[in-house]
Amino acid sequence: ILAELREQTAAEKTTAARIKRLLDKLEPVETHTIRPH
Repeated sequence: ILAELREQTAAEKTTAARIKRLLDKLEPVETHTIRPH
């Protein structure tokens, strides 16, 4: 069960990172100046 949870967490982290990259591409430049990384 622990291994399954660990794999699920890793998958969620990769998905979150992938979504964040997509959002960074879609976000306008103004958003980056207001909310810098």
